[in-house]
Amino acid sequence: MDGYKGSESFAHVPSSPYSHNGSISRSSTCPSLPTYEESVETPRKRKAQDVPDVDSDEDFREEDDRSLNRWKAAYHKAMKYGREKKSNYLQLKGQLLEKDKQVDKANAVLHKRNGTVIELQAQVTNLKLKVNNCEKTIHELENELHDLKIAKKQSMQKHLNETMASSPTERRPHIPTHVPHDSTATREHPRYKHSEAPRKNVKVDFQRLIPSLHYPTGTGKVGPGHYGSNAYWDLGLCQVHFRTPGVCVHGERCEYRHTPLDVDERQYIRFFEKRGPAFLASTDAFLAAKRSVA
Repeated sequence: MDGYKGSESFAHVPSSPYSHNGSISRSSTCPSLPTYEESVETPRKRKAQDVPDVDSDEDFREEDDRSLNRWKAAYHKAMKYGREKKSNYLQLKGQLLEKDKQVDKANAVLHKRNGTVIELQAQVTNLKLKVNNCEKTIHELENELHDLKIAKKQSMQKHLNETMASSPTERRPHIPTHVPHDSTATREHPRYKHSEAPRKNVKVDFQRLIPSLHYPTGTGKVGPGHYGSNAYWDLGLCQVHFRTPGVCVHGERCEYRHTPLDVDERQYIRFFEKRGPAFLASTDAFLAAKRSVA
């Protein structure tokens, strides 16, 4: 075996499968491969193509500036809107707090008024209780007064009976048979009808009588109020005859009464304590003066 001769043993092999005798032969069926120079030049061209030119960089910068400005404008607009909303919120919150204060104040006033109402209601209740007690006391006193009046009337009747029994027959006092209501307020009331009054001398309804003669003193009649009565017991007394020192000009033609009061009428008039006794005293004086002159 011969020794290894290095590359000399492959000197007959072409350096490229596509070259022959140091020249490149291209096959019509195989693609051509780039040469070393082309292989080295290709990355350089690609690198040169990847680097943008100056005009293209300025366009990108302007676009970025416009985007940044739009973003800043949108940001400031959003911040302004947020501040406005916050201001509105604070304003509404202030109004709400003010309303809450007003509500608290109104509640305090209402509570105070409710307390005043409760206090007034308590006072009204106390006053009603006092009024009820007063009415009860008045009712008890009225009953007591009524009992005292009955006892007084019975005592007077008993005294009259005893006096009549102890006196001689010819000197016995007159016992009243016509007695009005025992209550002064009742018998002096203008609507009290005096059903117990004596009426044997009352021949005319003087309450409805329309006089046909002329009288110097108004109607010419003594009003029943002068002796404590009312229209339901009108004695029809002549005004001139019973209440003046003069003489009635009509005499017997007078439409009113000239006859004196009988015992029952005088006794009944005496029960009108405010005016009855004084009326009897004055008429007795006038009639006595007229009799003395006659």
